[in-house]
Amino acid sequence: MNFLGRYLLSGKLQAIGVITLTTLLSLLVPPFTYLISGAPVGLITLRKGPAYSVQILTGSLVLTSVIGGFTNIGTTFGAIFALGIWSPVWLASMLLRATESQSVMLLCAAGIGVITIIGTYLFAEDLTVLWQSWLDMFLQQGIPAEETARLQQLFEAIKPLLNGVVAAGLVISLVLTVLFARWWQSRLYNPGGFGIEFQQLLLPRWAGLVTFSCLLLSAFESGDVQWQVRNLLIILIVIHVFQGVASVHRIVFTRKISSNWIIGMYVFLALMPQMAVIMACIGLVDVWVRHRKTVPTDKA
Repeated sequence: MNFLGRYLLSGKLQAIGVITLTTLLSLLVPPFTYLISGAPVGLITLRKGPAYSVQILTGSLVLTSVIGGFTNIGTTFGAIFALGIWSPVWLASMLLRATESQSVMLLCAAGIGVITIIGTYLFAEDLTVLWQSWLDMFLQQGIPAEETARLQQLFEAIKPLLNGVVAAGLVISLVLTVLFARWWQSRLYNPGGFGIEFQQLLLPRWAGLVTFSCLLLSAFESGDVQWQVRNLLIILIVIHVFQGVASVHRIVFTRKISSNWIIGMYVFLALMPQMAVIMACIGLVDVWVRHRKTVPTDKA
C-alpha cells in the first residue's frame, strides 16, 4: 500500500494511470468496485487538494473513455464512474481535507444519500417497475419455486423502502472509501493519526434531533409521507452506526480494554444486521453524552 500510495502521489501521469487501472480492475470484483476505484481518488484529493485532483480526474475520465471506446465496455464507462463514484468521493474528501472533521464528511455523505432518495422519487418514472425487473432477473437464475415465492413476498413488503436501502448502500460505500483513503494518507504521512481522528468523531446534536423527529413522523404519519420519512431515517441510522463504531473504538482505547471487543463488534455487525440498530443507538447516546459547550475537534 505504501509503494502504491507514493507512486500515485509522485506525479500527474502516474496518478491518472493508477486511477484508470484501478477503475478497470474494480470491474472484476463488483462488491468492491466503489472502494477500489474511489480510494485513489480520495487519497489524491486529501493529499494534493481539490484543484489538483480535478485535473487528475479529467485526465482519467478521458483515458477511461478512450479505453472503453476500444473495448466492449463503451465510451460512457468513464462518465458513469466519474458521476457515480469519483465525484462523491472527491466532494467528501475535499470537505474532510478542508475541515479535518470526519463528522462533516459523514454529514456530506448523508446529504448525498438524501439527494439520491429525493432525486429518484421525483425524477424516476416508475421505480417499482425497475426494482421488479431487477428481482425478476435475479429469480431467473434457477432458484426453486418455494424460494421464489418467499423472495417475491419479501420484495412486496420492503418495496417502499428500496430507495432508502439503495441510498444507504451508496452512503456506506462512500464513507468506507473516504475513511480508507484517510487511513492510507495517515499510513504514509502520519502513522497513528487516523485512529485518533476516528475516535474523536462526534456528530452534531441536531443530527440526533432530526433522527428522533423522523422516528416520530414515521410512527404517526401514514401513506406515502411515512415511507419517505422512513427512507430518510435509514440514512440517519447509517451515519449513527459509524458514530457508534467510533465510540466503541474510543472506549476500548481510553480504558485499555482488550481489542477482542472491537473484533467481536465487527463480527456481530457482519453476521447480524440487527446489530446495526444497536450501534446506531450507541452512537445517538454518545452524541448526547459527549456534547458540551465546546465541541472537541477530530483532527488527524
